[in-house]
This record gives sequence, structure tokens and C-alpha cells, in this order.
Amino acid sequence: VVCLLFFIVLVLLYKRVQKNNIPELTVKDNLVCIHSIIKEYTKRNFQLTMAMLPVCLLFAGYLGYEDGKTAIANGTDDFSRFHSFFTSSKQVIIFSVIYIVALTIGTYYFTKWYLQKLYGKYLVELQSCIKELE
Repeated sequence: VVCLLFFIVLVLLYKRVQKNNIPELTVKDNLVCIHSIIKEYTKRNFQLTMAMLPVCLLFAGYLGYEDGKTAIANGTDDFSRFHSFFTSSKQVIIFSVIYIVALTIGTYYFTKWYLQKLYGKYLVELQSCIKELE
């Protein structure tokens, strides 16, 4: 369901590319159009990545909780090593909060870096070509 959101954004951007794929456009107008589409794509990609993070964390927490309940009910508690590591539920909560915050910060900066690595240089090059044509 969440992937459909990203699919809708991609379809809208694709339609925008097709709409602007007109041979009568000047080189400058074409470059401006391409620049705006790529910039919009990177913006939406970042937003959807950050929106997916809490959804995935909640789903992973739910799956872990259900797996733990099933393991205890079946008597196959493979999580005994964690019971010896954490002595109270307060420690588990503190560890989980620190882990989630670190994962969120890491994902934020990694996504920024990754999108810059993929599209940043190209956007700068397009912008410089647009300025040359002006």
C-alpha cells in the first residue's frame, strides 16, 4: 500500500516528462523543464523515504513482538541471550529509543548524501548550462 504512494508520484512525474517532450521547446526551456522534474523527483524521494521510516519501524516492532509471543508459546524461546543482556523492561525501552533515534538520524543523512550523490552533480551541471544560455 505504501509503495503505491511512490508509484503514483512516479506516474505523475512521467506524465509531466511526456507532456514537456515537445519538439518545439527551445534548448533552454527543455533544460529548465528537466531540471525542475529531477529536482521535484529528489524532493519527493526524500519525503517518501522519511515517511516510510516510521511505518517500517512500527511494522518491524509488531513482527518482533508477534514472533516473541509465538516463540514463548511454543516453548522455543531463542531470545534467552537478550534476557541475560537486559535485566529490566526499562533497559529495553531505553535501548529501543536510542536505537530508533540513531537509525532515524542515520537514515536522514544517508538519504541526503545518496540523493546528492545520484542527482546533485547533474542538477548543478544543468543549472550552469541554463545560466550559460541566458
